[in-house]
Amino acid sequence: MDFITDLPPVRCEKKIYSSILVVVDRLTRYARYIPVSSRISSDGLADVFLREIFKHYGMPDGIVSDRGSLFTGHFWATFCHLLHCKRRLSTSFHPQTDGQTERVNQTIEQYLRTFCNKEQSDWMDKLPLAEFTYNTSYHDTVKGAPAEVLMGYQPRSKGHVKGQLETFSTRARDRVRGLGELHERTALLITRAQERQARYYNKGREPMSFQEGDWVLISTKTLPLRRPTKKLTEKYVGPYQIEQIVGGHRLAYRLRLPSTVKIHNVLPISSLEPYRSRGQQPVETEDHPFMIESTYDVEQILDHCGPRSRRRYLVKWKGHEDEENSWVSRSDFVDKEFLVDYDRSVGRGA
Repeated sequence: MDFITDLPPVRCEKKIYSSILVVVDRLTRYARYIPVSSRISSDGLADVFLREIFKHYGMPDGIVSDRGSLFTGHFWATFCHLLHCKRRLSTSFHPQTDGQTERVNQTIEQYLRTFCNKEQSDWMDKLPLAEFTYNTSYHDTVKGAPAEVLMGYQPRSKGHVKGQLETFSTRARDRVRGLGELHERTALLITRAQERQARYYNKGREPMSFQEGDWVLISTKTLPLRRPTKKLTEKYVGPYQIEQIVGGHRLAYRLRLPSTVKIHNVLPISSLEPYRSRGQQPVETEDHPFMIESTYDVEQILDHCGPRSRRRYLVKWKGHEDEENSWVSRSDFVDKEFLVDYDRSVGRGA
């Protein structure tokens, strides 16, 4: 069990939701995405668990979670003990104990980034299809779809159309057609996410992640350098220190860069490598063998959210895959003219 937090608040049936409780079955990989309040209490967590999990699947032998206060508190400990359910808390130094849920979280976050509207106010509406598609997609670890492994059959996503199309409700027809198209796009996104994660795990390691204060190297693969040929150019430059983690699941980082390095200081994890100091203390310096002469280029601003004074922008980075698109603030832009042009194109009041 784990939470995805800090989502845009959504009001539904007089309640406000801004988090998702993610529950994954260890055996079948079946996942549940349950919208909850960010202020959920231990009592509330127990209510959600009984209503959404216990009612359908019974009591598990154990629950793996992080060491958040909800899971370490006396109420939850007693609740699990009386129901003969063992708590398994991830360690402070190895949070990957619950790595299965972390990987599901990364998939659902990417889904929401891709398919939510520009105000990000419809994320709750997207959850049912996301959950269905994830559970009916093939997973190599269980050699099938989680739903089929759990229930013994593969749930249908749609049937064959019967009757004359002109007799159908236009609104119903359009909605079903849109649902089918979204289902196909969601399935493709989930497949790509699984393939990307498999590239890490097939090497026998968890996907990289860094902490604030860590030292990293920057790949020069997509950076324009002052060198006659890239073949003889250093593959990495640095080290540089991580100043801030950007986003919910450590897919982008803000670095502390010297003034001589003229690049955007928010970089996706695919452009970073851990710096191995070989026992020496890393030293941040402005004395570099060469200077990167242009920015970490923004290819396109895809979307924005929030009021103009606190607006954030969804950015497509030049030379990087769509999965690495990230939300950044106005202050993160080096090319302010690019930003002004975008704001003008969407209208001053947008």
